[in-house]
Amino acid sequence: MKNILKPLAVSLLLLSLNFSLFAQSFDDFKKQIDKEYSAFEKETQQKFNDYVKQIDGDFVKYLNTHFSVYQIEEMGLNNENMKPEEVPVFAEETIKGEMIDFEIAPINRSYQSTVFPNIKKEEDVAFATKSLKVEYLGWPLIFKLDEAFWQLKEPEIKAASIASFWEETSKTNYNHFLFQVAQAAKILNLNQWAYYQLLKKTSEQLYPQQDNLQVLWQWMMLSRSNYKVKVGFSPEKMYLLMPSVYPIYELNFMRLAQEKYYIINGQGESIKTYEKDFPQANIIMDHSLSKAFNTHANTQEKEFSFSYGAKDYKMNLEYDMHMINFYEDIPLSHISLYLSSKVSNITKRSIKKSFAPILEGKSEQESLSILLAFVQQAFEYKTDEQSFGKERYFFADELLHYPYADCEDRSVFYAFLVKTLLHKDVVALAFPGHMATAIQIDKEIEGDFISYQQQKYIIADPTFVGAPLGLLLTNSQGKKANLIAIPNPYAQQETTRLVWEKVTKSGGFKAGNLNDLVFDGQGNIYVTGYFVGKADFEGVKLEGTGESRDVFVAKYDAHLQVLWAQAAIGPDNDIAFSLALSKKDDLYVYGSFEKELDFNGTSISALNAPDVFLAKYATDGQLQWAKKAGIDKLDHSLDFIFSATFNPLGKKIGAKLYSEAEDFDYYGVVVDQKQNIHLKGSFFATSGMASNDYVNYNFESDLSDIPKVLYETDSKLKQKEYEATIAGVFAALKLLSANTIEINGGNIKTTFDNYNNNFQKYASSLYSNLANMNFIKNEKGIISIKIKDHQSIVLDKIKINDQARIRIVRYKSGNILVEVLSGIYVGAGDYWLDMNSIKLFKETGDLLFDFDADHSVKKLNLKSEILKK
Repeated sequence: MKNILKPLAVSLLLLSLNFSLFAQSFDDFKKQIDKEYSAFEKETQQKFNDYVKQIDGDFVKYLNTHFSVYQIEEMGLNNENMKPEEVPVFAEETIKGEMIDFEIAPINRSYQSTVFPNIKKEEDVAFATKSLKVEYLGWPLIFKLDEAFWQLKEPEIKAASIASFWEETSKTNYNHFLFQVAQAAKILNLNQWAYYQLLKKTSEQLYPQQDNLQVLWQWMMLSRSNYKVKVGFSPEKMYLLMPSVYPIYELNFMRLAQEKYYIINGQGESIKTYEKDFPQANIIMDHSLSKAFNTHANTQEKEFSFSYGAKDYKMNLEYDMHMINFYEDIPLSHISLYLSSKVSNITKRSIKKSFAPILEGKSEQESLSILLAFVQQAFEYKTDEQSFGKERYFFADELLHYPYADCEDRSVFYAFLVKTLLHKDVVALAFPGHMATAIQIDKEIEGDFISYQQQKYIIADPTFVGAPLGLLLTNSQGKKANLIAIPNPYAQQETTRLVWEKVTKSGGFKAGNLNDLVFDGQGNIYVTGYFVGKADFEGVKLEGTGESRDVFVAKYDAHLQVLWAQAAIGPDNDIAFSLALSKKDDLYVYGSFEKELDFNGTSISALNAPDVFLAKYATDGQLQWAKKAGIDKLDHSLDFIFSATFNPLGKKIGAKLYSEAEDFDYYGVVVDQKQNIHLKGSFFATSGMASNDYVNYNFESDLSDIPKVLYETDSKLKQKEYEATIAGVFAALKLLSANTIEINGGNIKTTFDNYNNNFQKYASSLYSNLANMNFIKNEKGIISIKIKDHQSIVLDKIKINDQARIRIVRYKSGNILVEVLSGIYVGAGDYWLDMNSIKLFKETGDLLFDFDADHSVKKLNLKSEILKK
């Protein structure tokens, strides 16, 4: 993927250099975009400081007086039904074609409430720091920490010491470190458990041989990161206590505030702790892997063989040893965690490369049968009791490392193969002492099956060696199963792509990269965005206000037929970018608007600046109500996050401002257990909002007349700790995000001919296509790339479609995010992956690429890896 992404990085660099060459001095531009903090911002920050000081003080008082002994409980995994000790082998058996009875398996997951950002205290601009090196997932990470952390001493094991530790650390510059950890977590694509493990490794480096101090430091940093976590102690040691979204089977726990808090670092017999969470803690730990980690790969390879029909197959499959080691630290949890988690990019690429030629041209039934034969034959069978002396589930890529696997492990791996290679929906079926799978089929296949969500699923048993599709292990036949649903982003990715193709043909566009498309339980699809002028959703016609953007909301059935479409229109820039469904399938639409927005007779108004709206629709498309958040009264040049909460009747019951947080990822609209609706956004990261300065600029000089802007920009930004190579790119993107002109690609090409002779040499593909890229235009935050003759162009491994759209987010830190809304892909031939975003880091010159449905990431350095200076 590195070779694929490099041309895009070069393209980004070289195209952006041209946009910095406009006849306006850099100092004038900086005066416009770098405003002094207003009195309101200073006043608000002081309120943040006072609030943090108050809750810290109250928490210290609480810790001093509220430690008590709580009962410790155990929750083992029920293993009353024994698995076969020998691998079951198929002989001759009649396929009956019976429908298997099942019920939905209860998982008893903890509800993850909506997540809000921290309210942060103001920290010193300059303070003494020391560097700490932490090795994680193969990467050498360097963190700069407040020197005060090195002054902390191993405390006495008592409540007063814990309270004193919180009070002492509250005076440190801890947010400075947490920002660095959050950046590292983003670059490495870590899940929540890996974030904790990184903090744990940091504490071990910081306080070697001081276990209790490590636990206290982990507790404090996790609490400051919004996680629900507590500390407890026995006479001998301190313990970290943490709830979990998924049940954990091998750790003891205590019930605190109606939640199970697991003892992470030991068993304990008599532990004292407290009940109330730290006031800002609202995240329950989730161990699932929704994205592939970005490790410094330690690739291992093993040979596997199997037979299908009259042909023998051999293949070498790869996996990442860093991930195998990481899995060792995850406590045993519910099987659904393993069924839903992603594998490493190394394994995913290896599997696709090995099986693509084998499955090419094969029917659905034959493809499923080949994969089934592979899993049945390629892995030796042993129960977990035989291998490990206890129950243990494998993540899919662990199967490639260990020599033995049982029925759950094989089911996890087969489900992964079917989802990844065939994009088919698959479920797991848990029988007494056995597990198998069932796959949704489009054409009739003979055999045992289930009927689930009005579709037929054929049985596939990966443990019953030699058994064909449609045949379940003999000992499980006739028994009732527990069905475990498995999320399938690959199947939904294909449906999402098809829906957006239809929406685009209808005249609709994406307005952001939040959750703007949702599925209900019947397979219906809701989608939202914006249109300009007119839109025609297969006969359902929407009329806008002219050249400005207007909101659309549409519903498709499971066969992608339009059921209804609605518009909300106004005189200026009005867009929608996030959706949520309630348990009753009420649809909530979240977006931004300027001046006035009319929902077919129901109107809302923004007075001084843009505002955000929340609209509720019934399943038939009828508007129930529409409200605004009321942030039009605030100065949008201030870098705050905002939230608003509404009840189901549309009454606003809460609103808050938060400190700017570049690492915050929970924007959009969500519905909580009480059916209240929460929307979250920011003045710098939300589509249609201020983007730091609510001004657009027109630069109208001839591109061939190159002023000294680029050189002024470079020198100014280098003085502000911008990495020298990337400084010009940052200045160019800032200018691009603010301009409203159309730029002819031919003029860009001429500019390179005259002023950058190296361009043609190391970006020949982009150079030859510049004449085809007629215009790049910024329309109130969304930049459209227009291509001559409306054809796609391919720049090495990058494909750009006509009307591709991007959005530029400029953070307070100086970093920049280029959000790809549509039309830019990485790949080759007929295989293309969606590009989601590119983040640029000012101090290092790193570029972080986010791509594909599983949000894989790859980091490249502009200087050393792209330009090779």
